[in-house]
Amino acid sequence: MIEMQIVFVTGIHGIGKTTLCMTLSDLLQMPLVTASTLIKEAMGSSKNPAKLNPEIEENALQFKQAVLELSRAHERLLLDGHTVLLTDSGATHRVSHAIFEALPIACFLILYNEVDLVYSRLASAGTLTLSERSLAEFQDEELLYALSLAGSMRCDVVVACASEDPHSIVERLLRTRALAQGQKGRVE
Repeated sequence: MIEMQIVFVTGIHGIGKTTLCMTLSDLLQMPLVTASTLIKEAMGSSKNPAKLNPEIEENALQFKQAVLELSRAHERLLLDGHTVLLTDSGATHRVSHAIFEALPIACFLILYNEVDLVYSRLASAGTLTLSERSLAEFQDEELLYALSLAGSMRCDVVVACASEDPHSIVERLLRTRALAQGQKGRVE
C-alpha cells in the first residue's frame, strides 16, 4: 500500500482557498479534493449556501473515512478543508482533533485574507452570515486551531495570504520537509 501524505489547506469561507487550491494542484501536480465534496458524496448532502453546518461531527466522521479510502490510490493529495466550522446557529466549532490525528497529514497550509475582502466576497455571493468582527474572530480561531493541530501532530506548517502569488506559496511548500523529503517534521 502507498503511504499517503496530505497537504491540508485550511482557511475560512470566502478567502479564495478553492481557487488557490486549483492553481496549487496544477503547479504541484497533486490531485485536489475538497472536504465538502467528499462529505456530500458520502452523505448525499445537499448544498448549504450559507456554509452553516448542523451535522459537524457526523460529517467529520464521513470525511475521515473518505480520506482514508483515498489513501489507497494516491501518494500525495492536496485537501481543501477546514479545522473550524460554523454551526447552524453561526457559532464556531473546532473539528475534533481525533479526526485530524487519524489522517496522514504531512503539512498544513493555513490561508488568511483581509477580512473586509472576505466580507465583500461573501456578501456578493449571498452567503454572508457573519459581521466583519465575527469573520475576523472566525479567521483567528481557524488560524490558532490549525497551528495547534500542526504542532501537536508535528506537521510542517506554511501560513500564507490567499492573495499571495501561488508560485511563492509553492516555493514555501517545497521547502517543507514533508514535500522535499516526504516526511513529517519541521514547523516553518
